[in-house]
Amino acid sequence: MEASVALATLVWLAGIGVLAVYSVVSLLRLRRKLVGAVPLRDNIYL
Repeated sequence: MEASVALATLVWLAGIGVLAVYSVVSLLRLRRKLVGAVPLRDNIYL
């Protein structure tokens, strides 16, 4: 029983790590796309 819980914990932690890396990469890609954005009004950018 302990081995299966330990394995499940490692899989869960690996999933969190993968999602964290994906989030950082997505944020960096979005910031790169928005470098030349010009504010039009309120929260609308061109």
